[in-house]
Formats: sequence, C-alpha cells, structure tokens
Amino acid sequence: MMKSLFYLLSALLLLVFAQLYAVGSSDVYNLASLRKIIQDAHKNNTHVIVQGARHSAPDHTYSQRNQVLNLSNFNEIQKISEDVIRVQAGATWKQVLEFLNPHGLSVGIMQSDYDFSVGGTLSTNVHGWQANKPPIISSVVSFHLLCADGVLRNCSRSENPELFAGVMGGYGLLGIIIDVDLRVVPNNLYELKQWIVEYKEFSKIFDQHVPNNSQARMFFGRFMLDHENFLKNIVVRVYGDTGMKAPIETLSEHAWAQPFLRWIFALTYQNNFFKNLRWFMENNTLVKGFISTLSRNQLLYHSVDNYISQDDETLDELQEYFVPLEKFEEFVTFLQSLEEDLSDSLMNVTVRYVRKDKESCLHYATQDMFCFVMFFRGDGHSKKLYVDLERIAPKITKKALELGGTYYLPYSPFQTKEQFRRAYPNYSTFVKIKRQYDPSCVFYSNFYKTYFQE
Repeated sequence: MMKSLFYLLSALLLLVFAQLYAVGSSDVYNLASLRKIIQDAHKNNTHVIVQGARHSAPDHTYSQRNQVLNLSNFNEIQKISEDVIRVQAGATWKQVLEFLNPHGLSVGIMQSDYDFSVGGTLSTNVHGWQANKPPIISSVVSFHLLCADGVLRNCSRSENPELFAGVMGGYGLLGIIIDVDLRVVPNNLYELKQWIVEYKEFSKIFDQHVPNNSQARMFFGRFMLDHENFLKNIVVRVYGDTGMKAPIETLSEHAWAQPFLRWIFALTYQNNFFKNLRWFMENNTLVKGFISTLSRNQLLYHSVDNYISQDDETLDELQEYFVPLEKFEEFVTFLQSLEEDLSDSLMNVTVRYVRKDKESCLHYATQDMFCFVMFFRGDGHSKKLYVDLERIAPKITKKALELGGTYYLPYSPFQTKEQFRRAYPNYSTFVKIKRQYDPSCVFYSNFYKTYFQE
C-alpha cells in the first residue's frame, strides 16, 4: 500500500513539475503582447528579433540587449482559394505539407527539408530543389508585417512594395512577419530520370533536361567526394511531372530509416571507404527503382534529422555559393584545387538551379545561377573547423564574386564586410528602408551590426 502511494505521489509531482516547466519555458504571444514588447523595447532601449526553427547562424538572432521571440504558436493555416493558402509565420513546412496533402495540393517553393518555420523561410528568401524557379519570393502573394511603430502593414507588390522587397531576405530586421499568403501547386506524381557523369558533362545534361524541359519540376546534382574522385563525378536527378494527380495517402518520413541514414552519413567523415559506400547506396539501380515515382509532397516531406548530428561531439556548418551557369566548370575546377583544405571536413556538395530573382532587395540570384550547397563537419570540442572555414570560406567567396556570383547569408559569417557589400550592392537601399520604418533599431542583430553599420 505504501509503495503504491509513493508511486502515485511521485507521478503527481512529476506532472506538476512538467506543467511548471511548460509554463515557464514557452511564451504564447498575440498581436497585443507583441505590440507591448515593441513598446517596451523603445522605452528601455533594447532590441527584438524573431527566432524560427533556429537553423540560421546565431548572429541573425542575437546581440546585446536582445529579446528573442519564438512564434511557434502562430501556426494556423487556411485555404484562401484554389491556389492560395494563408499560413502564420510560426508554422513549419511539415505542418503546411500535412495541411495541403488531403487537398491534393503542394508547396510551390521551399527548402529541401520540412523542419523550418515559414517566417524564417521568408526572412531568408530561400531557394530549394524546385527546377526552373526563382527564390520563394516569387510564390508569395502578400504578408502581414508588424512594424517597429506597432502598425500591422499588409505588404505586397502593390502595397508597401519597399517592405515587400526588403523583408524577403531581410533576416527579421524590418519587423515581425505574422502571416503570409502563398501560391500552391498540384500534388502530382513525379518520375525520376538519373545520370552519373563526369563534371565536365554536367552542363550538357543539365541543358538538355532542365531549362528546356517544361515537365522538369525537381532537380539536383550531387558530387562524389572520395580522394580519388573528389568533385569529378556527379549524379544528376530530374523529377518530371507525369501529369497524374497523386493519390491522397499519408505522408511518411520513414522515421525507421533515419538513424541508419544518419549513421551511414556520419561514417563518411574523413573516411574514403564509407564515402564510396554511401555513393553506391544512394545511386544504385535498386535505390533508383524505390524512388523512381513519388508524389511532390513525398519528395518534400524530408527532415534534416537524416544527416544533422544529434550530439555535442560534432559540429556541422553550411556554406552556399552561387555562380552563373556558364561558370560551373571553372568554379568546380577551383574547388578541386582546394581538395587538401576541403576533403577532410566536406561531407556533401549539392548543386541546385535558381532562376533570377528580380524582386527582393538583398537578392543573391542576380541572374540564373547554379547554387553549390556545401556541408562541413568537424569536432564539436575543437574550434578547428571554424578556424579552417575562416580561412577557406572567404577564399571561395572571392572566386564566386570574380565569376559574377554571390554567396548565401543565413550561415556563420566568415565573409568580410567588403565581400558582403560586393555580393549585395543593394545593402544601402536596405539601410534606407530600415531607417524609414525602424529608425530606433528595435529589430537588431549582430549580423546587422557587422555588415550594415559603419
């Protein structure tokens, strides 16, 4: 009897502590409370910044005297019309895909993984592996922005257009995105075509099967990284629209496979044998058959948990560089020359195609570009990876800029202020918008301090 009573009391205490922790660890905001936070920031000379799924570098969310807001409770989704949905900024793409799937619809443009918040996605003006598409701004109809003066403004191409252009890729520095109206597309079945070629043949395959292919919907290339074949061979995958609507089935992230995939990926760190094994596993005929026909939603229903490390023993870093289409081979040759610096820490290099962005203020796709997504890994107890990237990243950025390219801003800021301003010459226009709508710098971060302020 006493033993049962002990277990009952223990369970009740655990429940009480859990409730106390839940109340103390997560704030639930509404428009009124957000306005109050902005008022207090003005009064106390402090700063405010919004945190999404925390996949951007800390410099985008932190500075001295910052209050960091997590708007995950802003996650409602509704269908506005046959091809437009309204999504609150705290919703993740996983939630969006699960909302759209029963309607036979899918996301127009998003990252390659579903873990990110919609507000964070807009703030970084992402691109994905959607073929023949500009960044996400091209799929945005409008959004509501809570500004530093407490006014909720609707932003579109015709209403507050300067805010529309500045907020998309503005890293939360112009206000708080509350919700967004997004264009969506049919959730059709896509069929895979795949080629494994030498890098000098890549552009030929790409030209034949992507920009001139009206059915091409998803595309990426992925390089082989072992010492013998470092950036010499590349697998090219193009998913074409069959025109057939996908059956409405429950989306699966294949959670059972994630630990295995993450384990195999981790084994490739500084190991040529497992780099070759992973290449074989990902690109053999059996795997190709398994993924040959999938719905658009299933292709996008994918988590970063498949490769991001889950422990403190490992440090993961991303860098992305954009180069004009005709400069692909020259840029790859340059990266090959850095094999001694790159090969140990470089875990993955994926190539995407991003069409020219004619709308955002801080646009990285200044023309049609190939994007090189470079995934690095290092020892979590050592600063060696950071030291290496502080030396290597500016060197790669310099080459991209020389070729008429740019680089992407969400990651650790290894680039110099001069490189930033060369890559993003409209930074001065952005500062003018900032001064107009937020002269007191209520919305502020170390990123703004490092690259925008004199």
